[in-house]
Formats: sequence, structure tokens, C-alpha cells
Amino acid sequence: SVPAAEGSRRYIVVVMGEETIPLRDKRVKELLAQAFDQFQPSVPVKAGEVIDSISIELAKEKEAEIVPV
Repeated sequence: SVPAAEGSRRYIVVVMGEETIPLRDKRVKELLAQAFDQFQPSVPVKAGEVIDSISIELAKEKEAEIVPV
């Protein structure tokens, strides 16, 4: 998981599926950073609720779910 901050909220990305490349790989970090830069929640969400998901092509189309904590 990768922590991110937006105001007083914190989010994590949960990457689903079998790991095929290291999640700490620089390219994956860059993709996740881009996703967070584009991520703007429009409604209040509850802890544990999936807000959005992204596809990480480098990890063979894994889905990454963005959830608040």
C-alpha cells in the first residue's frame, strides 16, 4: 500500500492480483503518483470504501483500488 495525503484525509492504494513486478519499482511509483495527482474525490466516503480504481499496465493490468483510511 502507498499512503497519500489530501488535506486531512489519508488514502491507500490496494493493488489487487498476484505481484508480477516489484511494487516498489520506480515505474510503478510514478504511475501511482500520477493517479493520485488526478484523483479528486467529489463526495464524502467512509473508511474502507473503494473510491476509485486504476489499472497498472506494467503489472499486467492489475487493478489498484483507492480507499480512504
